[in-house]
Formats: sequence, C-alpha cells, structure tokens
Amino acid sequence: MKKPILFFTFITHLFCASVSNGELEIITIDANFAKNLTINDKFTPWLKHPTKPGFMIAFIPVDYNASGVVSIKNTINDTVGHTEFIISKKDYKTEDITSIINKFKIDDKTAELIKKEKK
Repeated sequence: MKKPILFFTFITHLFCASVSNGELEIITIDANFAKNLTINDKFTPWLKHPTKPGFMIAFIPVDYNASGVVSIKNTINDTVGHTEFIISKKDYKTEDITSIINKFKIDDKTAELIKKEKK
C-alpha cells in the first residue's frame, strides 16, 4: 500500500506545475516507481540520481519557442501517472549585433533571407 501512495504523491506534487519556455525542469522519483516515462508522447529515460541512492531523475526540456503544456506520463504495470507542466512565456532580453558593413559582403540570396527573418 505504501508504494502506490508514494507514486501518486509524486504525480500529485507535479500537478499544475508551471515552467517557462527555454528552461529545464528536473523531476525526482523513488527508483521503484521510475518505469516508462514519456514527455509529450516521446520516450525519455530515467537517470540515476547523482547524490541520492534509490532515486531517479528525469530532465524535462522546454523549447524556447514552446507554448501550451508539457505532458508527462509514467507508466507502471498498466497504471499511468499523468501530469502537465503549463508553459509560461518568459521575456528574454534581445541584443542587436552590429558590424562595419565593409568588413563583410553577403550575396543577394542571403540578404533576402536576412530581410525575411527580421520581419
């Protein structure tokens, strides 16, 4: 009885968590419950925790351009623990790189691509 309670405590702890785009979330779980992990329906391996014996960790990367939710499922013997991270938009600083125009020359095709990307 103790094992299922720990498993569902882990999943409940993650419920309604939020993460910003461009960040990495690390989750930890007792090794007995670290089985088949998928992130957005893609298999992801559990890794041994570097400092806590008997625990596993998983890295949850969030793409810089991502929005919506990250869906996480951990399946043990036909029992699925499911949670979602809500992706919040983070405002990142932008920088412009300037250079002296006569230091380099680009062809017309590349110039058109740059022009499109700036829009």
